[in-house]
Amino acid sequence: SLLQLAEEGLIDLNADVNTYLDFEIPDTYPGTPVRIKHLITHTTGFEAVNFGGTAKIASDQIPFDEAMKTLIPKRVSPPGVRTNYSNDGAALGRYIVQRVSGKPYYEYLEEEIFTPLSMDRTSMRQPPPEGLFQALATGYTQGDEGLQKGHYNYLNIYPDGALATTAGDMTKFAIAVLNPEVAPELLTPESFKLMREVQFANVPQVAGMTYGFEQKIWNGRHTFGHGGDMNFYKAKLIMMPEENVSIFIAMNSDDIG
Repeated sequence: SLLQLAEEGLIDLNADVNTYLDFEIPDTYPGTPVRIKHLITHTTGFEAVNFGGTAKIASDQIPFDEAMKTLIPKRVSPPGVRTNYSNDGAALGRYIVQRVSGKPYYEYLEEEIFTPLSMDRTSMRQPPPEGLFQALATGYTQGDEGLQKGHYNYLNIYPDGALATTAGDMTKFAIAVLNPEVAPELLTPESFKLMREVQFANVPQVAGMTYGFEQKIWNGRHTFGHGGDMNFYKAKLIMMPEENVSIFIAMNSDDIG
């Protein structure tokens, strides 16, 4: 979504993030602002915290914009120096998308990514729309008396983990990333390339970060993708560009390695 806005000339990947915010990331390291490109390579230098929290009922959920303004991340190192995975940095990028586009982030995704790719079983709304909500897998966790059913999680910083989807829809997404010619309405081939190739690595000889994805070397194969987990769930997307293959795994338990 940030690359889409960059292509439209609405944002500059090299710009200070404060250019697009209605609050301020502190000038902890004068002359070295956090730039948008740092958000999508996880090189912000932000303190590594998973802030925001969850709620069991919708009325206890903190609005996304309010949570972002309240929980401003601390800067603990200069940006662009090392990769340090940052949920708050990722959320900041999505907040910028929301502010620049003028629409909620979940709505932006629907209009600019999900609908063009026919991902009609995917949503970032909380809870998902009628039909999708009833189809959600029940999550489980290991308790003192064995497996226990979980509950729906309302995320305050929802763009970091509220996506509900299916293996079929993730296949459509992976095909587009691996084969840009099938989705020219999303991004130019040059922008898709930035998502597939390493943009920063702590050590050049090993895996690094693309724009938005983590590169990994699995059994000698170069891959890129992303994983995540929340209460009662885990998921992983792996794409192998040389083989033109993707693997998506989703599990309805947070006790699985």
